Amino acid sequence: MHHALQIQEILLNVFGYCRLPTWSRTTSNLPALARTCRAFKEPALDVLWENLLDPSPLARCLPEASHIGADKLCYSFSRSLTRIEWSILRSYTRRIRSMLDDNHELDWESVRTFLNPPISEPLFPNLRDLHANAKSQHFFCMPFPSLISLQVRCIAEETLRALQGSLESFSKFSPNLRRFSIRLREPDITFSKFLSSYISRWRDLQTVDCIHFTLDVDTLVHLSRMPALTELSCTLSVTFPPSDSPLFFTNLHDFSIFPGRWT
Repeated sequence: MHHALQIQEILLNVFGYCRLPTWSRTTSNLPALARTCRAFKEPALDVLWENLLDPSPLARCLPEASHIGADKLCYSFSRSLTRIEWSILRSYTRRIRSMLDDNHELDWESVRTFLNPPISEPLFPNLRDLHANAKSQHFFCMPFPSLISLQVRCIAEETLRALQGSLESFSKFSPNLRRFSIRLREPDITFSKFLSSYISRWRDLQTVDCIHFTLDVDTLVHLSRMPALTELSCTLSVTFPPSDSPLFFTNLHDFSIFPGRWT
């Protein structure tokens, strides 16, 4: 083997060209590369698991402990995982850098399995980007120590109630968040109050996108004093109260304000 192919950075770069487009459903060459030789295994697996379009591969990588439902769309675990299977699972989850949980191809009971792994280390130690539906509230109860970007899409108002309970501890588990986005089809006044107090727990936010939610004056003051904040999109109440504290926004590049409803 050429000496260049023994350099991890070169292999990661080359194997990156084997990554399929996000819309592709064909089989990648990366699993074959991982089985080619010992030198290829780790970098090929790193690229293969770097971006997860849905959580179902976490069940499919353990075929003896999982099955696909009658609808042929959703996977689930068939039984409790053994310690060896947990070890196999974590050998993959530690490689994941971004994950999309919006297609519901892994059932909720299986997702709940991830809440109590028999290990002290986080199951997703290197996850940096999470795109989730509000129905995926179990994911928000997990520690993501490296997470910097969270995007949540809410389908209906009732999912917000479930999401609210899960988000309570999320800022403690993921303290380094820099980008936060949450979308809802219709504005929700009750959740807006909770969201205002919730956003104030982060200190390093760079982007906040919550155009369907009304932020209170104290939250805006808090955000305005964040030197890292560069983008803000939110709704303001039409009866926005005056504040004795000035709004600084020293590094804001993009500021979008939408009017709230009259109450």
